[in-house]
Amino acid sequence: MRSLQSSSEDHHLHLPTSGQRSTSQTMVLCTCGQDATIRTSWTDLNPGRRFYACPNMNTRCARFLGWVDPSTCPRAIAIIPGLLRYRNQMELEVAQLQEKNRLKNKIILVLLMIFGFVCLLLLDI
Repeated sequence: MRSLQSSSEDHHLHLPTSGQRSTSQTMVLCTCGQDATIRTSWTDLNPGRRFYACPNMNTRCARFLGWVDPSTCPRAIAIIPGLLRYRNQMELEVAQLQEKNRLKNKIILVLLMIFGFVCLLLLDI
């Protein structure tokens, strides 16, 4: 199934209606003849929107074949990129705190080893 409906703003592949087969059984072909894969866009204009793409991403193939999902509503377009940036920042902070925690644990272990060694030396005296 390869028909594209084009407009100046949006490209949609014709997907089966409820009476037809499900989209998981629908074949969308790339211009190279391979079954297209479904990828997810994380651009600011299409956050989380799925699209069909060539599985090989060859230079002769189209990277974008058409949308799987309908257009994202304007409110989601305004909110989702900020939420994703916030989430990425939080993940970075968590990773930094985990690294600090690992370093502190190493320091504590070394100090405990030194303390134990000093205690052993004092007991021998």
